[in-house]
Amino acid sequence: MALRKRKATTATRRRISTQRQIEEENTRLEKSIEEDRGGTYVSTTNVDALDDKSKSKENVECEDRGVEDEQRTKHRHNIPILEEETSHTAESSPNSPLPDTSFVKPIRYSNYNFETTIIGWNQRPDMLTDFPTFQELQHTKASLNDLRMTQIKCHSLIIATGARAQRLRLPREDEFWSRGISACAICDGASPLFKGQVLAVVGGGDTATEEAIYLTKYASHVHLLVRRDQLRASKAMQDRVFNNPNITVHFNTEIVDVVSNSKGQMSGILIRTVDTGEESVLEAKGLFYGIGHSPNSKLLEGQVELDSAGYILVKESTAKTSVEGVFAAGDVQDHEWRQAVTAAGSGCLAALSVERYLTSKNLLVEFHQPQAEDNKKELKEKDVQEGFDITYVKHKGQYALRKLYHESPRLLCVLYTSPSCGPCRTLKPILSKVIDEFDQHVHFVEIDITEDPEIAEAAEIMGTPCVQFFKNKEMLRTISGVKMKREYRELIGANK
Repeated sequence: MALRKRKATTATRRRISTQRQIEEENTRLEKSIEEDRGGTYVSTTNVDALDDKSKSKENVECEDRGVEDEQRTKHRHNIPILEEETSHTAESSPNSPLPDTSFVKPIRYSNYNFETTIIGWNQRPDMLTDFPTFQELQHTKASLNDLRMTQIKCHSLIIATGARAQRLRLPREDEFWSRGISACAICDGASPLFKGQVLAVVGGGDTATEEAIYLTKYASHVHLLVRRDQLRASKAMQDRVFNNPNITVHFNTEIVDVVSNSKGQMSGILIRTVDTGEESVLEAKGLFYGIGHSPNSKLLEGQVELDSAGYILVKESTAKTSVEGVFAAGDVQDHEWRQAVTAAGSGCLAALSVERYLTSKNLLVEFHQPQAEDNKKELKEKDVQEGFDITYVKHKGQYALRKLYHESPRLLCVLYTSPSCGPCRTLKPILSKVIDEFDQHVHFVEIDITEDPEIAEAAEIMGTPCVQFFKNKEMLRTISGVKMKREYRELIGANK
């Protein structure tokens, strides 16, 4: 979201009670942009066209939470003005740009100008000293995964906030989320928790039918629960469901709640027949939602043109939005396909569009990453056969895990993934960067739960991605899903 260079906003002025405070606020803001004249601000307050041709700003800002992130070739931004935590806020927006299934907790962005009060939060003068300095950040390639409540200067913006899976809001949904209830069969279907079990999928469209068919690879049987008297999925998908002996379709059926056994594990689903109102318990060890998605576009309302469902409107066959210099990619602008490959493709399209746009404005500046030195280390003879070297920081497979668990004095970080898990591909580069920061204090092992199912089962892994931390043969913590880089960094820093 691009903002033209200006003094304190009207909203900021209303928050400052005296003329002297207004003048001081203006002076501070002018100083923040004096370092790098021109460019634009990223904010939830407004999105305007770019009108400054200064070459001192970053090329492009990508605000993303989806798989298209890997396709972005110019994912860079400039120095944040300030950051505010959201963990103590009263509530999170239902249109948070973070999917409920496997991404990090909701965050929000806003024009937060120094220590002034905003949206009900108290003044925090200490934040100025706690936040990294300009000198510390100016050589850092950061990500929006690290930044909250920030202003960022850029010449162009790619919006890729994605879409989140809708929920049923069952009475015990939160209790069993990621412990039996999931919104991503591809992410969690291969988990030892669901292998060989009876599972259920709710929904009647293409998403639900696709997930039901996918789950038959792992489940002993799949129940498809449909509230209507017919499927809404395409004819081809309907035929595949009806012809699959491992899928039973229940029409005119709605879910009331989930039930558990004496051990607190999910054991079944309380269902109700729509016509008669009769309730019964369907035995199932897992429930997967396939009831659609909602675009994460709440912060864009009134700034970028959206359709009636909230998806960003882009010009046909392009990534251009209604605002010059602002582009959209991924599921936030795709209400029809919503596939990983189409999201990745649209990310590439958006990056190329940005490059062309910046070139046309004479703003394109190339950045080159320094080549990392290749530090070759001597291998130990006894581990040559397995290709294991304890002097390396990053490893894969159960052999490395067993060796490091028993021999390494360092903190041990174990990442459990599966080949079809999209969030796993999102988490890997995030976690890898954190590991690189502590390469003298931590060992890292990636475990593919499909290749080493016995390891995943012994670790009681319910879904992927999942990260476990060990030290001195003692497990310190388990983190499921994708979290902020800050959370991993703080945990490693406290236990290194």
